[in-house]
Amino acid sequence: LNLGSRLVQEVVQYLETTVKPILSVQDDDYFATLKELEAMLRTRSLSLEMTSEGKMQHNSYYQECLFYLHNYGTNLAIISFYLRHDCMREALLHLLNKESPPDVFIEGIFIPSYKSGKLHMLENLLETIDPGLESWGVYLIAACKHLQKKNYYHILYELQQFMKDQVRAAMTCIRFFTEKAKSYTELKERQKWLLKVKDHLKVYLQEVSRSSGRKKVACSFRKKMSAPDVSRHINTVELQMEVTKFLHRCEKSGSLSVGDLPVPTLFGNNQMKIEVACKVM
Repeated sequence: LNLGSRLVQEVVQYLETTVKPILSVQDDDYFATLKELEAMLRTRSLSLEMTSEGKMQHNSYYQECLFYLHNYGTNLAIISFYLRHDCMREALLHLLNKESPPDVFIEGIFIPSYKSGKLHMLENLLETIDPGLESWGVYLIAACKHLQKKNYYHILYELQQFMKDQVRAAMTCIRFFTEKAKSYTELKERQKWLLKVKDHLKVYLQEVSRSSGRKKVACSFRKKMSAPDVSRHINTVELQMEVTKFLHRCEKSGSLSVGDLPVPTLFGNNQMKIEVACKVM
């Protein structure tokens, strides 16, 4: 990934910084299409986004920058320029129109968005452009992999909920429940995550049931699982809740010692499940 030639970068930087752009102070709302006006009414963040774009579209200095970028720059350079000037919607549309690879989305849009606290604005725009999010599937999956690699699991969970990816969201909740827990007392304090796992899986079952009579979307990016498998996972979660309560009482009474290693759960491999069974017996 690169931003294009050094010369183009210097020209754009000069236009952005040395030549001070004079933004139009008149109301640009009448330039908006009906669809944009509807989007403005939906959220304040989208309203701010459209206003910035309107000003940019009618400013000669910005258009000069775009001329050089479109003719001599890279897609990443163009998208980064749009984002610097609060034109996230234009950046997203350019990404789609050029069918840019996922790494351009990650570097040019996603990372700057969550680092600047604009993840909700990004989500709103993704949904406005494509309510079903299917156009963004490859980019959203890449974003999830990026967050997982960075260990940003709370942002990952938020994104998975936005994606309505119930199965992956449930898997993330299981991680929150088990991660580095040294005692069953600690696990008992995290029981809320098991309740969330159940909620996600039940919602998934409802969605599968509702869509069973409809035409299936083969390219959907959301993780799939058979209804029997989901039911088995729900049973495992309920059993883990009972096991956690029981072993927590054992720890409290002193009949079960607390060590320095993470405690086994039913979400691990077969050896870990055997360890859980031995502790219960």
